[in-house]
Amino acid sequence: MPAAPPLVGRIDLAAPGYLCNNCAFVSVRNGPQITADANSFFEETPMDFLISSAMAQDAAQQAPSMLSSLLPLILIVVIFWFLLIRPQMKRNKQHRELVAGLSAGDEVVTAGGMLGKITEVGESFVSLELTDGVVIKLQRHSVAQVVPKGTIDSSN
Repeated sequence: MPAAPPLVGRIDLAAPGYLCNNCAFVSVRNGPQITADANSFFEETPMDFLISSAMAQDAAQQAPSMLSSLLPLILIVVIFWFLLIRPQMKRNKQHRELVAGLSAGDEVVTAGGMLGKITEVGESFVSLELTDGVVIKLQRHSVAQVVPKGTIDSSN
């Protein structure tokens, strides 16, 4: 094997060089020149303690089990189910029952906040009387809640 060419320059010990795949990074600054053989300079670098401990680790480590890998994912799904999905499904079911039970004469509040009395119920739309002579049509699903009878009279 041919000898490595000598390194010429001032070697800064505060920023030592590192050896990686037979390549060297050396910090060179202006100053007195020092000649060093590349092979002898990098025989022991400041990072040798990391390399030796990495080599000493047991190579036959066990792979994590399938259950321990999937357990965090399963836990997140269960938490989402009980905190987000299930309560939303209950609210949707209650709203579907409310919309299915609408009848003429019910006093309701719409999603937009309008208070009125249902005068006519259709398959998809209801007619809502807001005041005397003011009737609007709106979708059944835009009804937010049914209020007790007499609420309109007490709000005037």
